[in-house]
Amino acid sequence: MERGHLVAERGQGTVCLPARTVSPLSSVVRRGAFALSLLVLTAVIVWVQGSGYRDSAHPDRALSFLDSLYYSTVTLTTTGYGDIVPVTSATRLENTLLITPLRIMFLIALVGTTLGVLAERTRTGWRIDRWRSKVSDHTIVVGFGTRAAARSGPCGIPGCPPSRSWWWIRSVPPCAKPILPG
Repeated sequence: MERGHLVAERGQGTVCLPARTVSPLSSVVRRGAFALSLLVLTAVIVWVQGSGYRDSAHPDRALSFLDSLYYSTVTLTTTGYGDIVPVTSATRLENTLLITPLRIMFLIALVGTTLGVLAERTRTGWRIDRWRSKVSDHTIVVGFGTRAAARSGPCGIPGCPPSRSWWWIRSVPPCAKPILPG
């Protein structure tokens, strides 16, 4: 994760807050790898207990790893064709205690990308609102060096109210847009 800036417009103007940035591609790849690992884990669990499952197309033979992978895909995506089913008490318990939580994690990983975007927008709005509530009656002067700030006195602007808090920022963040008077 690299450091970046969170830029949002919310009511009174643009706000630029420091934030961690993650590229959308790396987020999707990470979630895809997690979903694939859950799929393989489920296939291994089903394959180890293969004698407790029956395939309606071949009821006389044990499940192959490919059958287990197929069953895992159909089960985790909640499609559930019913052609491969658990038939023993142990595999039904395994399905309830192990496969169902894996199914929930799989769905969260896949749906999580969309939910993550929506949640991030909400969190961004909350961060901006919280920041704005703390900086009322502040004046922020951006781009002044140390010498200019020392020469300009408490606020640097003629007729400034002394009750305000003044923040001197020496460099402009890359996301900041200049606001020109007028």
